[in-house]
Amino acid sequence: MSSESPPAHGPSRYTLWIADRDEKGRPVDRVFIDAAHQLADRFFSYRQEEIGCESVTATLIQSSVNAASRAAKGNGVDNPLAYLLRVFVRKVDRFLSRRDPEVAVADDFLEDVASRGEREGAVEKSLIAKLLLKQALGLLRPDERELFELHIVHGRKMDEIAELKGEPANRLAVRLSRGLKRVARTLDPPDKRESKG
Repeated sequence: MSSESPPAHGPSRYTLWIADRDEKGRPVDRVFIDAAHQLADRFFSYRQEEIGCESVTATLIQSSVNAASRAAKGNGVDNPLAYLLRVFVRKVDRFLSRRDPEVAVADDFLEDVASRGEREGAVEKSLIAKLLLKQALGLLRPDERELFELHIVHGRKMDEIAELKGEPANRLAVRLSRGLKRVARTLDPPDKRESKG
């Protein structure tokens, strides 16, 4: 990690930490770390409503710094601020293009629909799936939830997540799998499963 204490950025004053080594342990060019701190307010405000999570934004910033640093080694960059901003915008847009649009629905509406039975078939199954997903996400630890959102919800490959997180893909896959198994046991305990048969 960068040794100095960085300033806080973003609407909730999120503290941005930029690692000084990339996911493969190679040093990151300091000019891009400095550029990230200078641009942090712009990064955190760019499409934050669609991203909806400052930690995901921070992950995208780190990934952008790593990518810019790698690219600069081969080609040289005249304006690190502009280059890093361009890389970040592309990464955010690519990240958002992988997301499935989700329509926000108030809980009282869901309860009303369920109680009156106005919806049938696919709509009912979709509502139940969303409620189960919401309940399952609440049972995951924060690190598992982030992996779930990146891999399952946003469709990112585990290798790509591993690169962003700086951890081995296998370790992340095992962590996610264990979390999902724990959630499955909680939502559908063994004694309940046996009685179904």
